[in-house]
Amino acid sequence: MRYFIVLIGLIFIFSCKKDPAGPVDCLGVSGGSAELDNCGTCDADPQNDCVDCTSHFDFNQSMNQAAYSITSVIINGNPIEPDDLVGAFNGNICVGAKEWDTADCNNEICSINVNGNDGSSETTGYCSSGDIPIFKIYDVSEGSIYNTNATGSITPWQNNSFPIIDTLEATTAAPCQ
Repeated sequence: MRYFIVLIGLIFIFSCKKDPAGPVDCLGVSGGSAELDNCGTCDADPQNDCVDCTSHFDFNQSMNQAAYSITSVIINGNPIEPDDLVGAFNGNICVGAKEWDTADCNNEICSINVNGNDGSSETTGYCSSGDIPIFKIYDVSEGSIYNTNATGSITPWQNNSFPIIDTLEATTAAPCQ
């Protein structure tokens, strides 16, 4: 009977033995170091928490503006989501942005006030007459920023103007950094 109890004990001990490499991480790797970051992304660098890409779309209000109306904004043939952002840039400087909820716009056509240089230090590098703004999309669900192409040409920036763009279509995406 004693040997039987010892045998049962040994079976129990060996059946409960843990993986020597350690626990399984969120990628399913035994002993791996990947874990979920604050954004719910499983990666091996939890210190590299998600970046708030909306900061790329921060801008200062200017006294000089042009209101660019855009009929549709699409990624891969589909309209963007209401929480996605559309931003206007002069080079790499954001000069205006808007969360693209067409339900809050005039007949589902939204516009972005593209800010110009009004001479203050807060608007240095902003649009001047003749500059052509570049438009980008931040797809919140993907965490990607897309460059866009417009159907037709984009009217150069002019203070107090109201240019119209038919469609902005996403072309290439890059992960937000």
